[in-house]
Amino acid sequence: MKKICSTAIAIIMILMAFTTIASAEDFSDCKKGDWYYESVQYAKEKGWVNGFEDGTFKPNDTLTKAQAVVIVTRAAGIEVPSVAGEWYEGAVQIAKEKGLIYTNIFLDRPIAREEVFYMIHGGYNFSAIDRMVENERVPFTDYNFNAYSKVIPTFYSFGLLNGYKEGGELKVKPKDNLTRAEMCTILKSVEEFDFEKWIAERDLFSDEIVKRHLIEMIEAG
Repeated sequence: MKKICSTAIAIIMILMAFTTIASAEDFSDCKKGDWYYESVQYAKEKGWVNGFEDGTFKPNDTLTKAQAVVIVTRAAGIEVPSVAGEWYEGAVQIAKEKGLIYTNIFLDRPIAREEVFYMIHGGYNFSAIDRMVENERVPFTDYNFNAYSKVIPTFYSFGLLNGYKEGGELKVKPKDNLTRAEMCTILKSVEEFDFEKWIAERDLFSDEIVKRHLIEMIEAG
């Protein structure tokens, strides 16, 4: 009996220790109740983001191009080569090879929202399902087609991008910078996007066999 009790106490102490450690690892500047809390925790648990040595995440800091490339390649599950140089060199190299970015310059500068959308679009291979919504129009008054923003209609049509209401207008703010918290939020939405559910909720194809065949084709790439 004493042995069982001792074992039970040891297990409880271990569990308490793990609980304390997990709590201590939470970012000090990401509190429950913050609009980005769940997204940041989600991204942290997935291994997409790291904090800083002082225990903070700096959720409202502007994301740089290098940071964005590293986070997106991690989230998309892209194997990053080990190369000499800066901490982001391998991610930048593979991102350029795969067409997620056009250039490997200005890596330390803030990145625009439309560039991040383009990067995520390529990383998650949304091109495989672009045609499903190619005729959709976006309601954003500040939307202009270009090499990066051309992916915005896809994200809007799939319900992954809602925009901002300002003065009676709906804007997407493609040229604005993105914060670290916003990046986590966008990626969480993309990661949780259920394409099968999206198909099922629409009368694009009345025949269930056709729907299933379409989904299988897209999943196969």
